Amino acid sequence: MQVLEPAVPVAVRAEFTAAGTAVVVSFDSDTDVGLSEGLLSSRYKGGFQPTLEHLVLTRIRLPSPCIPYLSFPCSDVFAFTSAEESACRWAGSRQVVLERSALDVGSALQVRANRLRAKCPTSVHSAVCAAWGRNTAQTLAVAAPPTPVIPSLTLRLTPQLSLSECQPLSLSMGGSSGNGGRDWASVRLSVNGDSTSPRLLYQSAELRNTSATVFPRGQFSLDEYHSFQLEVCSFLGGCATRSVGIFALASEIKPVVAINR
Repeated sequence: MQVLEPAVPVAVRAEFTAAGTAVVVSFDSDTDVGLSEGLLSSRYKGGFQPTLEHLVLTRIRLPSPCIPYLSFPCSDVFAFTSAEESACRWAGSRQVVLERSALDVGSALQVRANRLRAKCPTSVHSAVCAAWGRNTAQTLAVAAPPTPVIPSLTLRLTPQLSLSECQPLSLSMGGSSGNGGRDWASVRLSVNGDSTSPRLLYQSAELRNTSATVFPRGQFSLDEYHSFQLEVCSFLGGCATRSVGIFALASEIKPVVAINR
């Protein structure tokens, strides 16, 4: 029986997940996940190249429908900055998940040539499939997800309710999430509507680097309410805003010391 050779799989998209913790590369048709090119042999001693049947018989965990769920260096299939240190895994025969990469939105990601063929049907002998055409090199620009995760922003003042004229004021955004495991792309702090003074620009940078900043005592007008607004954005473009406020007191309760004679 003559077997019609299928088209060589073509990579069609590279896109960050909504949380920004991984990049997913998608192909337009089922691939052989690199089995015919020996890309899994380095995971086995002695260079042994497993077949899908071997992976099933040895009970290696496989997602349906029996695609190797093995982590491998991304440089086996892709070329990009940090590919050697990044981990890849197949999530089906049409998608590869790239983790721990230094890729950014807009980064160039190359699919290396001669790494993949079309998936070989179980009814066709592997020697026939081994003669099929291999992929050509492609370069994709990594895209942001259509709906990135909106950051969960925590904003705390210490003290929380009122501030005396002799107290410094601490502001913390510790515990915030949604930055994709990276530095925040932008952090903007405004106090009473002002966000452009040199002092506030410095404190915005300090928040971005350390998640906390301190206002020295005497920085706020007394007997007034002061509002603080913080806006953060992730590298994917997801942004969140949070506001808090505090009342500055003109006087404080002074301690009374009694000396018993």
